[in-house]
Amino acid sequence: MPRPEHGDCRGYSDLGRQATNPQWQYPTVYNPKVNYTWTAGAHSFKTGYEFQRINTQVQDVNPLYGRDTYNGQFTRPAGAAANNLYNLADFMLGLRAQYALSNVLVADLRRNMHFAYIQDDWRATSKLTLNLGMRYEYATPMWEADNVLSNFDPSTNSMILAKNGSLYHRALVNPDRNNFGPRLGFAYTLAPKTVVRGGYGISYVHFNRAGAGDLLSINGPQVINAVVKPDGPGRAHVRAGRPGLTRGACGSVAFNPLTANITYMPTDYHSSPVQSWYISVQREIAANMLVDLAYVGNRADDLQAKFEWRMRGDLTLLSSLTLSRTKDNGAQSLENSNGNFPAPQDFRNLAADYGRSNYDQPYNSTTSFVWGLPFGKGRRWAAEPSPVMDLLIGGWQLAGINTIFAGEPVTFTYSPAAAFVVSGIQQDFRGANNYRPNVTCHPMASGSNRTIATWFNRDCVVIPTDPSQPFGDAQRNSVRGPKFWQFDLTASKRVPVGGPAQVEFRVEAFNLLNHTNLRAPNGNRSQGGFGTITQTYDPRQLQVGLKLLW
Repeated sequence: MPRPEHGDCRGYSDLGRQATNPQWQYPTVYNPKVNYTWTAGAHSFKTGYEFQRINTQVQDVNPLYGRDTYNGQFTRPAGAAANNLYNLADFMLGLRAQYALSNVLVADLRRNMHFAYIQDDWRATSKLTLNLGMRYEYATPMWEADNVLSNFDPSTNSMILAKNGSLYHRALVNPDRNNFGPRLGFAYTLAPKTVVRGGYGISYVHFNRAGAGDLLSINGPQVINAVVKPDGPGRAHVRAGRPGLTRGACGSVAFNPLTANITYMPTDYHSSPVQSWYISVQREIAANMLVDLAYVGNRADDLQAKFEWRMRGDLTLLSSLTLSRTKDNGAQSLENSNGNFPAPQDFRNLAADYGRSNYDQPYNSTTSFVWGLPFGKGRRWAAEPSPVMDLLIGGWQLAGINTIFAGEPVTFTYSPAAAFVVSGIQQDFRGANNYRPNVTCHPMASGSNRTIATWFNRDCVVIPTDPSQPFGDAQRNSVRGPKFWQFDLTASKRVPVGGPAQVEFRVEAFNLLNHTNLRAPNGNRSQGGFGTITQTYDPRQLQVGLKLLW
């Protein structure tokens, strides 16, 4: 039997400890700031400055204890169809398609961040208020306290090592000092009961860590991610000692940038700008009844509608609907559920990865109410109860929320056999490929054929058969699971216990009607469970609480 610390037998649950453990990061942040406000006539000025010194110790190298992969199907007889059972047979015989090991490194990273702003809130007329501002942000690239950091130079196919000197010499990335962010906003009273609001701004993303994928300290030659792919079943067997890895495989002398999985950051890398804007119209259509329509845009487009009605002093109704669309060309690391991936399928065809975001939610409807029940002392009914009766029926408040939104998006994938694998990289945040099948017709099962066992039409999703063409045409997040619907209810009551002190008693029911909300179906075409739904959101949950307020 093989003895890996972590085993990946494709088509089956992983064995052993999680391959990315142990890992940690210990940040220390020094964060002084100062703000100043003064008023002059119709103007209200604000200005301020914030500094952050961030020191972080990071250990995010893996796999430190080894990782074996069994997907070569070496035990499959000639002419037999591919089946995950052969991966299990490979595992039983120790016929690995790949094994990997990394050395440990603790990086001692440093970074300074500067933020300054000035803003004027100007009441230009009795109907118009303007918000005018400018923000400046500067975040240095990260450097390592002992210059344990390197970057790849594509012009020479070699590694550049950090050294003492300028910020570039220590970080190997030029500082980006051009991050100006204007802020513009307005509020205009169009009519006595109608207000129009709008705004625009630019902000910057300075810290977008993708695991170890964008930390230049975790790079060769100081870190070696040794990956061995046997050239046939005869060389795939487990060996004595550390299985399959030669002594020194993770040493710096074994480093070759042309064959290693290294990290490259362009020297002109800059902070990512994000433009955001919105415009909204609020209208009071009747007494205590408000309608709010808004359009919000950045990397997503949202149309928002809100209706608020304070029907009586004890009853408030609020209903919101958001229609949205979001697209991108990759998920964030660790936010890649249901087949979505932070790395592309084919880095030579990045356009093929542009599609719906993993968090795309075409609709979200939320309706809530708060109702003070009209029973008890001073209320509409039983207004003069006895103290005991008032304790039982008086002062209760009900609050409920009804939520409906679209099902989780799913990206079709498949688990490639060894002949289809184009790279030995296994971590998605380090560039592992996302293998997607071909879609030949509408992949959703139709009508009564769509069940929790057959959510997709298997005949329309086809695994590539030519090893020279391993990348299919399935788009990212192109299908969805069932929609989500849930109603939550809370009953609460406050009881005076002397002086200002009160005790609040609460009974809360989540998913009160115990509606079964299904999670996403299996989108891996290689698995026998393709198109099946085996998980649900939480069933009804009840909880009781007491809270003392004084």
